[in-house]
Amino acid sequence: SNGKTDEDLKEIYSKIKKILSYVLKCGEKKLIKKKGNFELMGVDILLDSEFKPYLLEMNMNPAIFTDTTTQTNIIPKVIKSTLNLIIALHSPVNNLEEMCRNESSLEKGDFELIKNEIINYSFE
Repeated sequence: SNGKTDEDLKEIYSKIKKILSYVLKCGEKKLIKKKGNFELMGVDILLDSEFKPYLLEMNMNPAIFTDTTTQTNIIPKVIKSTLNLIIALHSPVNNLEEMCRNESSLEKGDFELIKNEIINYSFE
């Protein structure tokens, strides 16, 4: 953790989520909002020597290759979490709006909620 406390790491993570929230807000009109449609976005964040986060890029079509050990550790989990979330949200036995209103009932895997239009929630 490079001498950072848990509290420091939580603050850094909160700053990264705030960056992502702002980026999503800026581009939300370009996102297609249609049942059965979803986007898997890739985000590159750079931390400077003071651990201040900077957005380098955001991709609407991220590479999902597993050429490196890091990619092999991360990408399969992302794909599994994405598919599990999509299946749960679009299951005929689930009420999508109710699930989105009650976030604790939503199996998010490794994801964390940044924006929920149903309840007008946005992490900022």
